[in-house]
Amino acid sequence: MTIVPKKALSTEAVETVLEKYRPRYQVDGGDLRLLSIKNGVVYLDFQGPCTYCAFSTLTAQFGIEKDLKENVSGFQGIVSNVYTSAEG
Repeated sequence: MTIVPKKALSTEAVETVLEKYRPRYQVDGGDLRLLSIKNGVVYLDFQGPCTYCAFSTLTAQFGIEKDLKENVSGFQGIVSNVYTSAEG
């Protein structure tokens, strides 16, 4: 079994993860945008109908956040208009 090292927290690392999830939002006319990264916290903007959909929250929590925790070092949490896991 090959162990793949985590990527350092960066715009590129976060965008790589987001690209896996973006089509799920776009199929319903929404989208997902990275606003910024500060002190390990990823700030996201869910757009269009995704702003009001409960599935956006579930995907953020059990998909995007989980993926970032597993693959990106220095990640502390998400703050967005649909879901927040970071304190502060």
